[in-house]
Parts: sequence; C-alpha cells; structure tokens
Amino acid sequence: MWMSAALYVALLLGGRERPWHRPAAYASVLILFVSVAGTLLGVYASVQGWVRSPLLGSEGTEYLEMGRLWRAGIAAGFTLWVAVLASALWGAAAAWRPLLQVLVWNGAGITAAFYASFAYRPTSHWVVIDFWRWWVVHHWVEGIFAFFQILVLGWFFSGLRLVSREDVTKSLYLEGALVLLAGFLAIGHHFWWVGEPPLWLGVGSVFSTLEVLPLFLLLATALRALGRGAEVPSAFRWPLRFFVASALWQFMGSGILGLLINLPVVNYYEHGTFLTVAHGHASFLGAFGFVAIGLSLYALRHAYPEGWTEGRVAAAFWALNLGLALMVFLSVTPVGVLQLREVVQTDYAAARSLGFYERPDVLLLNKLRLPGDALIILGAALLALETIPKLLRTLRDAS
Repeated sequence: MWMSAALYVALLLGGRERPWHRPAAYASVLILFVSVAGTLLGVYASVQGWVRSPLLGSEGTEYLEMGRLWRAGIAAGFTLWVAVLASALWGAAAAWRPLLQVLVWNGAGITAAFYASFAYRPTSHWVVIDFWRWWVVHHWVEGIFAFFQILVLGWFFSGLRLVSREDVTKSLYLEGALVLLAGFLAIGHHFWWVGEPPLWLGVGSVFSTLEVLPLFLLLATALRALGRGAEVPSAFRWPLRFFVASALWQFMGSGILGLLINLPVVNYYEHGTFLTVAHGHASFLGAFGFVAIGLSLYALRHAYPEGWTEGRVAAAFWALNLGLALMVFLSVTPVGVLQLREVVQTDYAAARSLGFYERPDVLLLNKLRLPGDALIILGAALLALETIPKLLRTLRDAS
C-alpha cells in the first residue's frame, strides 16, 4: 500500500508515465505476491517438517524467516518499484521537485536497507546474523520507513495548507539527521544482546526515541491550523483522521512505550516480554498501518469520489482505534508488567515459561485481548467492504 501510494503521489504531482512503467509495476506486484505467499507457505511447511531447505522453507531468524528465494523476490520487487518511481519523477514539476527527489532517495534507501538481510547465511555465526537482522528490522522499519511516513504526511498536510512547505522541509531535514545519524546509534539497544559492550544499551535507548519527534511536531502544527478554522475538503477528512491517528499512535508506541522499554535498567529485565509486544503493536499497526489506510483512502477517493458510505468508514476508523487501545492497554501491557515483575522477583526463564502463561491472572488478561482483536477485525472487514468495490471499479475504468 505504501509503494502504490508513492507511485500515485509521484504521478499526481507532475510525474510522467512511460510505456514500460505499467508492465514493470505489474511485474513488481506479481513478484511480491508470489514471494509473500511463498514465505507464508514455506515457513508453515518448515514448522511442519515438510520442507528443510532454507532456500524455500525457513531460515529460522525471527522477522526474517522467509527462505532465501522468497527474500530475493521481495528485494527484486522493491528494486523494480524504485526504478519506476525514479523514472516517473524524472522531470517532475519544479515546485515539488525537492520533495519528490527526497521521495526517490528514500525509496532507494528502503530498497537498499532490505539488502542487508543478504549479509549473512544460515550457517553464519549468530552474532553476525543478529547484527544484520536488526539492520533490517530496526533501521529499515523504524528508521527509513519513518522518514517515508513524515515525507508523505508532510506533503498531504502541505497540500491542505495546514503546514507550510518550509515546515515540511525543516521536519524532513531533522528527521533525515535523526535517521541517518541517530538511526545508526538507535539500533544499539539490540547490540548488547549479541555480545556488544553494555554502553550500547544506554546509547540505543536515548536515540531510538528521538525519531518520532519531527512527525509529532509537524502534526502539532497541522492541528493548530485546524484549531484556527482551516477548511478540509470532505473527501480528505477521513484520510486526514487516519493520518492524525497514525501520528498519535506513533508517539504512543514508539515514543512513550518505546522509551519505557528501552531505558537500560528496564530493557535489561524486560527484553522480549509482552511490554515489547505492546510497543510493537502500537507502533506498527498504529503508525504504519494507519498511514497505509489513509494513503489508500486518499488515492481511492481521488480516483473514485462518488458513492462512499461515510458511516461505514467512520465505524471502521473507530473500531480500529478502539480495538488497538483495548488490546494494548487492557491485555498486552498488563501481561508485560506482570512479566517484568516475575523477571525481577524470580528470573528471566520463569517469566518466559509455560507455567507463567498458565497462571490464572495471565490467562484472564490474555482472554481480555479478544474484544480489542475482534474490533480490529471488524474495522478491517468494514474497510474491505467499502473500498474493494471502488478499487475493482477503478481498475475496470482504467483498463
């Protein structure tokens, strides 16, 4: 969704579609679809013991479990995408050219960072594997993707005259400094766990929380403009609300919960507990998921402005946000607090044991995750019901 939105924005702001772009974009989508499907099937087949080849099955590294063939396909899909993006923006409108050039470089960075996953093999030493794995998991998702997030939201806010282009440029420079300079240091809170000096726990915990500040400052500027009575066209109100929710959840998940678990004395005891789950879900679904939904709604409403059921979109928005809040604060965070207490009072192994998860209070809290999860599923179903018919009609009209 992010990749397609980048191409949509590129063409909307003066990019030029060339004859080879459409087949290349379709090829990218097809390669990514096959690679993701192969990943899901291959990992499942490996767990069942049906496939033992790390080429097609699972390499066993958390978050990068996919076989090397599927990983190569994902890398190829990204490479094709950034080639189309760069070509489409060649000679784009002068007014937006600096921002669009940053978009191209950011797309190249997203593609390049994923190639770090090829810096090790399944037979490599675990320290080497985990070092490069975190380059992808942390620097790719939490660094370069965060830069893309502020770039697209800055463009959207600027187009609605909620912020100035100068505000967007300043935020991009600040975010660029944090991602390119502090971002490398921010990975440090993972390094101690693979044998690096304990210095990295402190360095990483400080810098990993700074990356959300430019986005939140940009959001505050846009909200001040809305408070002064700035008008937003009705077609863009729900995409805007998803973007605002994205920034708020990014601040909560990466800023507050991220800072909480990355403090050295806390991280030493809580690493890999449900507090990490709370941070991950709030950051990933809230920040990245809501950005993807907002961008998709913007593109679809721009291409197909008629026939929208506002109540259904509103219900989806509130179901997703309320569901995420219930899941994070009613279930996974309390379990994480109990786990942290168990680590301090007993030891780390006890907090990760089956006996801990079978405790009555932990079982109850895990069952309390059901209402939040159910609301998230309901919100996703409502969005699918509202958007898929428009998407299919838009594709028919385009063909």
